[in-house]
Amino acid sequence: MSLRTFLSSTAACILMYAPLHAATVTLTVNGTTGESYGSLVYSPGSAFTAVAVFDDSYGDTSADPNTGAFFDFGAATTALVSFELTTELGAVLYEPASVTGTVLAPQVGQIQTPSQQTVSAQSHIGGGLIGNGWTGTMGALAPSFFTLSMSATGLGDYLFDNPNSLFSGAASGLDSDFDLFAGAITLADSRFFETTELFFGAGEFTITGGAGEPPVSAVPLPASLPMLAFGLLGLGWAATRKQIV
Repeated sequence: MSLRTFLSSTAACILMYAPLHAATVTLTVNGTTGESYGSLVYSPGSAFTAVAVFDDSYGDTSADPNTGAFFDFGAATTALVSFELTTELGAVLYEPASVTGTVLAPQVGQIQTPSQQTVSAQSHIGGGLIGNGWTGTMGALAPSFFTLSMSATGLGDYLFDNPNSLFSGAASGLDSDFDLFAGAITLADSRFFETTELFFGAGEFTITGGAGEPPVSAVPLPASLPMLAFGLLGLGWAATRKQIV
């Protein structure tokens, strides 16, 4: 093997395995079913967990400075990566990438008014099939639809610092007296014969990742690694020049 081939191959391997920033922000809710509505009946105060993952690099498609729309009906794309809900009655997972047929993309939005901020997400509309994009069941409920909404009020409280950037600043911006006006999750089948609605408060959710947050990798690697790779590529090029001369 020539020196050029060795150096180039080594550099390619380093670049291939260097950590990349997975531009996601995760909303995690750990609540109780003490306040719930719908056809599903839970044990009093039993726990539930909801995890919604978003692509925070998805751009705003609205033209309103106070409203962010992170989906595109025409292109059938969305910032929503996945939504998972777990209760004592079961666990369900929704993934837009698994949806088939002609549907409207899942909607993700942010709205800001002088006194309130709201973040909302809901699954695709259309498709006509229970379970399209879904796995799992929740009791007798085979889901086809979900909504998640949060509203914040109060001085200095925010879910985002820029309505046109998804969850911007929220990972570090929720202060200790954060006032969550309302937080709700709804799950239903296509005909709303089976439904559940769960509510959560300010101390029952976290927002992690997002713009400005460090990338996460299973094995942390030094930030200088890409520079080393490009240095090896440069040495390979220099070795080739030397052989030619």
